[in-house]
Amino acid sequence: MDPNLLQLLVCAGLTLLGLIITALLWPRARWRTVIFWLGLSLLPIAVYLVGLLPTLVDLWNTLALWYQGLTWTMLAMAGAAIGGLGVLLMIISRLLPHKPRAKKTPAASDSQVARQRPDYGSSPQGASTSSSTGATSADDPEVTEILKRRGID
Repeated sequence: MDPNLLQLLVCAGLTLLGLIITALLWPRARWRTVIFWLGLSLLPIAVYLVGLLPTLVDLWNTLALWYQGLTWTMLAMAGAAIGGLGVLLMIISRLLPHKPRAKKTPAASDSQVARQRPDYGSSPQGASTSSSTGATSADDPEVTEILKRRGID
């Protein structure tokens, strides 16, 4: 079998598999995830069409040759540890749940609160100050608690 045909079949198969996964995720997943999988599924056929697939295979072989000739010095170990930590952090970042940050509300100063409070002390002309419906008075502990929570004394 021709290697070019085999490469085309493998890349087309990987692209098709990615598109099937994307289609299965489409109804349930967030748009961010669907777009990620759609982009990921297009990469194998794009690599083949651009002609980078033999280069990627050679890259793997070159990496294997580099590893075989590597001498593990302290500097090489530190580089491997930092690289491993970077990969680990990238994987963990994808596994963490995505929660939007809560918006911080700016704290209002006392002068702003005082300006926003309506003046309940004066009653309009002709209005009676007593209620004939039998509602609870302002001395009721629940009402006082609610008023204190809202900043009304």
